[in-house]
Amino acid sequence: MPQERNPNEKASLQPEFAEKFLAITQKQLEVQAKQVELQDKVDARNYEYAKELLKTQLEDRKDERLHEQKKIVYQGILFGVVVIGILATTAHLATNGQKEVAIEIIKYVAPLAAGGLGGYGLGYAKGQKSKETQKDTSS
Repeated sequence: MPQERNPNEKASLQPEFAEKFLAITQKQLEVQAKQVELQDKVDARNYEYAKELLKTQLEDRKDERLHEQKKIVYQGILFGVVVIGILATTAHLATNGQKEVAIEIIKYVAPLAAGGLGGYGLGYAKGQKSKETQKDTSS
């Protein structure tokens, strides 16, 4: 047989239940407030980290561009020295009576020079086209 409860007993349990429920709800709200506070701190730290990361990347890119410019200058200097060396050698051979050797050098160097200049021109045009495309997309 089920136990019958006294209606007065039921009424007395409800305030205890309500107090416990309110206490638990209050603790849950405090925990949620702490979670929100912690998430705000995490977001603030992530924001600061992202700003520092972007600054670092910007400085790295600046150094990278400077390095690329120096590399191009050094490659140009090396290319100029090689060309001047080949021309000087060919001129020296031609003036010292070894015209056949000078002609052979010219036969090998001329197609290489034409191919190199053609490749340079093609690469330069492609670079200009990509710069124009980047300007169009950024506008």
